[in-house]
Amino acid sequence: MCYKCVKDKTLDRGTFCSDTCCLLSNFAQCSECGSTSALEIQTDKPVTVQGDTEVLTRNHLCRCGHVIGEHTSEFWVESGHQEYRMDCHLCGFGEDSISIVPK
Repeated sequence: MCYKCVKDKTLDRGTFCSDTCCLLSNFAQCSECGSTSALEIQTDKPVTVQGDTEVLTRNHLCRCGHVIGEHTSEFWVESGHQEYRMDCHLCGFGEDSISIVPK
C-alpha cells in the first residue's frame, strides 16, 4: 500500500462497503511511474475465513505493477445482523450493519 499515491489517506465512507470498489477520485498518481490512468484490481486472491468472518483482500495495481492500495472486505453475522466492513487506502473505510431478523 502506498500513501504517496492517494489524496486522502483516511477517507471515511460511512456505511458504504464494497468488495469491488475502486475510488479513482482519491487516486493522485502512481508514485513509481507517475501514471494517472485507470487501475487494475487483482482478483486472483481467494476468500479466507477467520473464525466466523469471511475476508476478501484484493490489490489495486498501477499498470506498472505498483500496489496502490490493499482493499479488504469483511462479512460476518452477529446478534441477528449482517455486519460489513471495508478498509482501503484508496477507497476509504466503511462499516454497515443490516438486520436479518424478520419483522
